[in-house]
Amino acid sequence: MKSFYSLMTIFSFLILLTLSCEDMVWDNPNDANNTLDQEAQLDPLIGTWEMVSVAYNATDGFAFNIYADSDNYETLRIYENGTYSWAGNWNNLVVFSRSGTWSSTSNEFAIVTDGDSYIHTYSISGSRLTLSLTEQTYSTVEVLEKQ
Repeated sequence: MKSFYSLMTIFSFLILLTLSCEDMVWDNPNDANNTLDQEAQLDPLIGTWEMVSVAYNATDGFAFNIYADSDNYETLRIYENGTYSWAGNWNNLVVFSRSGTWSSTSNEFAIVTDGDSYIHTYSISGSRLTLSLTEQTYSTVEVLEKQ
């Protein structure tokens, strides 16, 4: 009788263990059935970003700040396949639309458009992306919000 209770205890334990593991998420990136949130494994830059503000400073002293409104906007779309599109309008003074390829390191976001490359320093805090770019004649700091 004692062995019967021991077997029942082991059997009950195995049933509980099986039931408690039923909804577990396994972290094997090579498993095609992996149920982890795939986007969480992607580069945090991937997604759609909308302009919050832009600070522009030219080396000749010309400078301005722009804040998002109906006349000032940008949309940056960064895709998992290594491409991006970026379009915007700064009060009809600067209207642009470009696309190309991108890459990133821990703090650099590089884009290539029509053979020209631009390397931004970036940081992400919460849902905000800050891109800083310094060229020979100007620098910009852009803040964008993830959509």
